[in-house]
Amino acid sequence: MRTPQHVTAGLTLTEVVVAMACFALVSAVTFASLPDPNRPVDVATLPDRVATTLEASWTQATSERTPVTVTGQGDTLTIRDAIGTDHLQVPAATLSGTLTIQPGGETAGALQVLGPGVPCQQLSLTSTGTDQRGSCGAVPAAPESPPAAPPPTAPTAPVILDPPAPSPGLPKLPEVTPPPPSIDPLPRPGEEAY
Repeated sequence: MRTPQHVTAGLTLTEVVVAMACFALVSAVTFASLPDPNRPVDVATLPDRVATTLEASWTQATSERTPVTVTGQGDTLTIRDAIGTDHLQVPAATLSGTLTIQPGGETAGALQVLGPGVPCQQLSLTSTGTDQRGSCGAVPAAPESPPAAPPPTAPTAPVILDPPAPSPGLPKLPEVTPPPPSIDPLPRPGEEAY
């Protein structure tokens, strides 16, 4: 005798429990990796964070072929381009100055970054988009200039060294002459075979 087969639609209780356990595990891992909002800001990295923003702005200006202006005031960086304006909070920083980046990568101006326990640093960009740093009040040296040519010197006479004397006790080797050229078995174009 045959028993009828029943088709069941839906999920079993075991499948639902396994799915909820997976969701809880992923949620716990995600929540554990979130930054702690009560953790104090590492003030030693303030200049690095601002420099990274400047380099990203340079990339935006050169790739989108539009000028970008970065202005620091208080703890806020204001980034203006042809599309609009963005504001970036840099907690524990005191920012001042303006840096303008042209579509060709040329830059003008500098930003000053100061934080508690961090000496004032002046940041600007090279024409290749890397940051330049200097102390406040000092203009960072431009690494773009080619190295200076060495001063001309008077020509000197060549120094001729005598060949080394043969060591006693070692036999003198005869000079080697190259072997005669071999005969080519195939004729060259335009020549007759022998």
